[in-house]
Amino acid sequence: MPLPIDISALLAGSLVESERLEFKEGWNPESLLHTLCAFANDFHNLGGGYVIIGVAEKNGHAQMPPVGLDPKRIDAIEKEILNLGHSAIQPFFHPVMEPTVIDGKHILILWATGGPDRPYKSWVTLAKQAPSGRISFEKVPTPSAQRAAKSTNSSASPTTSPSTTG
Repeated sequence: MPLPIDISALLAGSLVESERLEFKEGWNPESLLHTLCAFANDFHNLGGGYVIIGVAEKNGHAQMPPVGLDPKRIDAIEKEILNLGHSAIQPFFHPVMEPTVIDGKHILILWATGGPDRPYKSWVTLAKQAPSGRISFEKVPTPSAQRAAKSTNSSASPTTSPSTTG
């Protein structure tokens, strides 16, 4: 399934991290798990969101050229994302994944649609020695980003926060 957005527009620098876009410099399954859970919850019905793995961000903007991912690891990362969606998120949730090459670097773009079975909950941590428990996550702008958005009418940088709902 092709992504319903222009990838170059996501990376052009005019878009900033927001409730619908997040850049991940490298592969961090726990951070991604919380982001996917937040996008799946999509409490504001914005259509979910996009995660771009292999692209660093600075002040919410994509840093080009991309850092990239090891092309030999892309398949394993995709399989791990599928496994996380099956084992670490309840109910099950899987994003649309599209590996691509930008400026000679391999990146992975995920489209996490708003899920039909909300609320979604994920493990708080993937650490093996941690106590078990799931919590619902949602995307919320930081207070400083909210102030900046009000003063400049620009998009706010989000954080992924535990939800007190569900």
